[in-house]
Amino acid sequence: MLPVDIWNSAGPRSRRRIWAIVTVAVGVVSVATAGCAGSSADPGKAAASADNIAQSTGYSPAPGAPLLPLFAYLQSNSEYDTYVQAYNTVVSRCMLKYGFVDPHQVYAGPSIPSMYRRYGLTDIAAARKWGYQMPPMLVVNKVPVSAAELTHAWNYVLTGGTLLRPSSKPVSYGGKVLPAGGCSGEANRLLGEARVSGMTLAQQLMNTAYSQSQTNPVVVAAVAKWSACMAAHGFTYSSPYAPFQKYSLDKQGSAPSKLEIDTAITDIGCKHKSNLVAIWFGVEKSDEETLIQQHFAALTELRSDLARTQAAALRVVAGSVS
Repeated sequence: MLPVDIWNSAGPRSRRRIWAIVTVAVGVVSVATAGCAGSSADPGKAAASADNIAQSTGYSPAPGAPLLPLFAYLQSNSEYDTYVQAYNTVVSRCMLKYGFVDPHQVYAGPSIPSMYRRYGLTDIAAARKWGYQMPPMLVVNKVPVSAAELTHAWNYVLTGGTLLRPSSKPVSYGGKVLPAGGCSGEANRLLGEARVSGMTLAQQLMNTAYSQSQTNPVVVAAVAKWSACMAAHGFTYSSPYAPFQKYSLDKQGSAPSKLEIDTAITDIGCKHKSNLVAIWFGVEKSDEETLIQQHFAALTELRSDLARTQAAALRVVAGSVS
């Protein structure tokens, strides 16, 4: 479902920009065997129900809503943007040494909010306009590929050999020795290699807490209330992620139907009535706090690593590192 390009694999990966898609994918897998079914509701009745429930709740996520505790050990949006700019600068400068005058740039587009769609659809304004699809301004578009990027030579210089089997011995291109791991390796070392493993630790713990929360009896009961609310308005879904399977995953870019928008609006209203988002957030927050206590030393070191990476990225962006 997610595009995997060789340059993205060699460079930094953005948790925030793929989080909404990954969360939906996890949710779909978790409910795929739960017998969730699409709605067979009468469109006219559904539309009236959707309007009524939306007007009665006016639910939307509050700007600046609190983040889960483990986000403190991940890069913020601004930190990531600085890192990408610095990474691009180092890789571009390195690639130019080997004759690649227009190297590919790592994507650095709009930042998706960190908690966006973590518990399914919550943005009433977006729901009214796009249903379950990602708002166009948040869609990650692939940067056009240059002819150079289609060559083995480009990838060879970028990765220092081949991506899947990087060479442990010094390699060269055009009579010039390549840095270990190629130009991407040079950028990672300059900006801090520890960031990659550290990000994995924080994300693993976050995924653990998220998985635990899905089976927590309190969350299960709240999801059941949400599902009952949906059914009362003519929509049959057993999970807040289930509608994405029907409407969003393979239809991005197509105009949402009236039934999709009605479903989305009702979905958000039922989340409010069941207090699902607040309950789920509270459970997941508690689980994360426990995990942070258990891994406090490693996470503290990670935060220090991220601070060093940020400082290095700022130096590159400021032009003080050549």
